[in-house]
Amino acid sequence: MAEPMEVEEEQALDIYREFAPGVFWVGGCLIVRFRTPNIHSHMSAYVVKGSERTLFVDTGHPKDGSRVREHIDDLVGDRGLDYVFPTHQEYPHAGNLGLLLQAYPEATVVGDVRDYHAYFPAFSDRFRKVAPGEQLDLGDRQFVALPAPLRDLPSTLWGYDTQARVMFVSDGFAYSHQHLAGECDRMSDELGRNPSEEEITFVNERALHWTKFVDSDPMFEEVATLLERYPTDFIAPAHGNVISNPDAVVPLMREMMGQLQKAF
Repeated sequence: MAEPMEVEEEQALDIYREFAPGVFWVGGCLIVRFRTPNIHSHMSAYVVKGSERTLFVDTGHPKDGSRVREHIDDLVGDRGLDYVFPTHQEYPHAGNLGLLLQAYPEATVVGDVRDYHAYFPAFSDRFRKVAPGEQLDLGDRQFVALPAPLRDLPSTLWGYDTQARVMFVSDGFAYSHQHLAGECDRMSDELGRNPSEEEITFVNERALHWTKFVDSDPMFEEVATLLERYPTDFIAPAHGNVISNPDAVVPLMREMMGQLQKAF
């Protein structure tokens, strides 16, 4: 029988940070009560503010909806949102989509939009399919839709900002962190350590359950190809601190996910 795990909303936490020029990290965390009392799991989303157009990556968790909306308003002002890019249909990634469509009537939902008309039939004319490799012009930067080598749904997409060289990886490169150390809004190189084995495996064996059964090495080869084609200074996951030292963290993630499969 699986060990019990409790999830608690953290009402006070508020992530709001520009970590690269024109790219803002917003959202919050969930406290997970499991063995230790202070495991936190990010529920992050990102605003990309171009000189002409704006884009929101994922939507944040509904528990953070009002604060996420406040931050978007503060960042985009009267310009509003031009695009919303939910990486896939799960709750932490698309749970605020209805709220955003109502709040920003000019916004278009882009990505793999195969199911959204069923959830939001009133907004069916505002969904636009964007395939891997297609680009959205934000003015001083392009946002590129990417295939997602590490994913939990067939519809998952990643993204890339050409100006700040940020790769948005949805559930990829997920890891937990310790709230009591004040780590919620720190980037990986600001933590003073790399993610531990427990922090990496705790999230991935739940968010990406297939890692127990499938050899992840071929997928990391696809990741390496993407990183070579799209030089990346920052990796922005939905469920982990922003990775500001990819050269150190990516090999560690590959090793730990490989160990999950071997342990099974």
